[in-house]
Amino acid sequence: MQRGFTTAAVLALATIVLSQPAVAQRNSSDVTFFVGARLASDTNLFRVEDEIQIPANAGGSGLEDLYFVANAGIDSDWVLTSKSRIRFDAEILESIYDEYTAVDNTSGNLLARYDFTGNAFEFYTGYLRVEELVSFENQLTPRIDFRVRQRLFVGLRQRFGLNWSFGAEVAYTDIDFDLARPVERNSASADFTYESRQGNTFAIVADYEERESQGANSLGFEEFKVGPEINWDLTADLNLVLEVKYQERDPVDPLLVAFDGPTGEFDLEWQVSNGVKFSIEAFRRISSLGDQLSNFAIVDGGAFTGEWKASEKLGFKLGVNFELRDFEDEPNVLPIPGLDVREDDLTYVLAGIEWRPRRSILIDATVKIGDRSSNRALQDFDYENYSIGFRYEFL
Repeated sequence: MQRGFTTAAVLALATIVLSQPAVAQRNSSDVTFFVGARLASDTNLFRVEDEIQIPANAGGSGLEDLYFVANAGIDSDWVLTSKSRIRFDAEILESIYDEYTAVDNTSGNLLARYDFTGNAFEFYTGYLRVEELVSFENQLTPRIDFRVRQRLFVGLRQRFGLNWSFGAEVAYTDIDFDLARPVERNSASADFTYESRQGNTFAIVADYEERESQGANSLGFEEFKVGPEINWDLTADLNLVLEVKYQERDPVDPLLVAFDGPTGEFDLEWQVSNGVKFSIEAFRRISSLGDQLSNFAIVDGGAFTGEWKASEKLGFKLGVNFELRDFEDEPNVLPIPGLDVREDDLTYVLAGIEWRPRRSILIDATVKIGDRSSNRALQDFDYENYSIGFRYEFL
């Protein structure tokens, strides 16, 4: 499966950025090119309970596969004037599978963003494009699909005095699949924010979003949520991020279930020492799982992350994540009469190590072990993923 992102396209865009006037070089602009590779082994590539669920067009046999990913790209931040700058990031990835060659794909991402920062006024606009293989983890019936997401956005912020500001953003997102109907999203958000002298913030935020889709049945919805967001340093080493929203989602199709209730997120980060950091997260979200659902799932979960930087060259990471997904009569997974609505429990544990023998070279290894248990037949699975990667940065 070879899709849109081509080396020529990325190089052409990079050439445009690199051809900017030399004044950018004199204003401390930052440009980094990188190349990398990753070799991974997965014990359950398609995230299925039984081999019979593997897509018929996938070829190969067995649950396991070995795959190789090569990537190259650019990260850049170009200072145009004392008040304006351009960010340009682009990456292309080539994925090659040993057993299931039908999953081979070319993917990538691109971000171009312009920022203007005045004394009391800020403005930004940009374009984001992401091309990727659709995750098998979120699929009811596994299939090899590809998603292209494009997003145009523009925003501003006006400051009032030293502490208060008003911000707003509007965006248009287009999502195309190889095997599913296209989706369009229109969104807008606004906030009033108070920022203390120490940099702590308290904001009242309102978000609106509308999803439209083509096809015989409408998968669209209108969504509104409003509530406070807090980012506060409780101590020099302890940071709290809290978001509490009242959220409503109304589907266009009257047969789909609406949502009305609280959502939010709690994140506590503790910098134990210069080299040790812990974070704990809890959340309740409404998700269409990458626009793979007709309606939504209520996702309640939590996560723990620990990081230890043993030295300037060596670091370790440990993570645990849990999600309980309530599918709320999702039409594609309607419950059998007399049974409860579908619920899935997803858990994974991740451990990793990073070694930077030189400033421009990064080598990492990761182990991820996960599983899903469901109250639906043939929806349980477990997997182990082992990978080792290399990244070289230059310029």
